[in-house]
Amino acid sequence: MRIPVVFTINEAYVPYCCVTMCSLLEHASPQDEYVLYVFYDQMSEAGLARLRAFSRENARVEPVCVHGLLHDSMRVVGRFPKVACFRLMIAEALPHEERLLYMDCDVVVLEDLARLYATDIGDTLLGAVMCAPDSAQRMREGLGVEIEHVFYSGVLVINAALWREAKLFARCMDALERYPKIRFPDQDALAIACADRVTAIDPVWNQVSMSVRRAGLLRGG
Repeated sequence: MRIPVVFTINEAYVPYCCVTMCSLLEHASPQDEYVLYVFYDQMSEAGLARLRAFSRENARVEPVCVHGLLHDSMRVVGRFPKVACFRLMIAEALPHEERLLYMDCDVVVLEDLARLYATDIGDTLLGAVMCAPDSAQRMREGLGVEIEHVFYSGVLVINAALWREAKLFARCMDALERYPKIRFPDQDALAIACADRVTAIDPVWNQVSMSVRRAGLLRGG
């Protein structure tokens, strides 16, 4: 099986992406093929070389410069850099791909991603771990958006063919323009654009471990 995975980074996140790719490959099945796309805007040759060094017999790292697809609506929002929105252009940047995985570059992979890739999401736009119900309330109160489902965007199963058909990138950019007070740019824009065309996946695929004194174990993106 061929398993394409997308990461989005800037120069500062290269070390973290290397850790993520290392953990992914440690659990990779030798009979499968892994294609690791790394979206970036500007990157040093040294940074690109560090990423490409993870290529091996059944896995290859393919850096993809997405500068030409950048949109004026992509901006820094609070602690979220512009690169966080690069995941929204996945279907356009990789027009030959029909189905992909997206992962934040600060994730540690604990098992083979082949099982996640095989998750049945039917004819929905994506599969993701759902947020708590109060996230929808936050968006209703903060943005005035009536929305039913909010999900974490750190790990996604993406139906890229349907993203292109639904013009999801343009709809996400419209959401970023329409709601300047948006709190989580990529995550909230996707929630608005996808509406109810989302499949809930097992929360085990997207968890955040925090200090017990703070919050114990939380699901997060």
